[in-house]
Amino acid sequence: EAFLREDAEFFSLGGGNTSDELLFPSYEPPAALTSPDLDSATEVESSIASEASSSVLSKEHLASLLGRSRAKSAKYKSRYGALANAFKDLRSENAKMATVMQQTQDKALRRISELREQASLSQKAKQHLEEELRGDMEEKEHIIKALETKVALLKSGSGATGGGSIEDEGSDLTGVTGPLVLIDMDEKPQHPAVNEKMGHLE
Repeated sequence: EAFLREDAEFFSLGGGNTSDELLFPSYEPPAALTSPDLDSATEVESSIASEASSSVLSKEHLASLLGRSRAKSAKYKSRYGALANAFKDLRSENAKMATVMQQTQDKALRRISELREQASLSQKAKQHLEEELRGDMEEKEHIIKALETKVALLKSGSGATGGGSIEDEGSDLTGVTGPLVLIDMDEKPQHPAVNEKMGHLE
């Protein structure tokens, strides 16, 4: 009885519905799409199309950027090539100038050494000539002293033998110089330079 009472209470809670309606509910088909749903679908399709068009435009933009970068790289490459060629030419010119300067310096050094050698030889020749002239002067002084000694001896000898002077005997210096000339002129030095200078002195 209690069980039956609970079942009666359960069925009474249905709010006026029968037991068939509670056990087997009625199926209702889904409602058709309204106009807002159609608008949202159109917006989705348009967004997809816009995304596709934007992707195409981005590819074209990337292609243009790639072309510009290639053009710039080609221009920079040509400039770099010109700069490299100019640098090579400058290096070649510097090498040529260095070679010319080295050759000029070598010639100048050789010329300086030649001039120094010539100056040294000239100095040595001058010293040698001065020594020869000094020797000639000393030899001439020796000859002059010898001649003066002989003249003094002749004068003293003639005064002792004749008992008077040369002037008292009526003889002049020409008579005395006769043997002096024979003695002194025969005793010329054998040095050719001295003979030449003696000739100039005479």
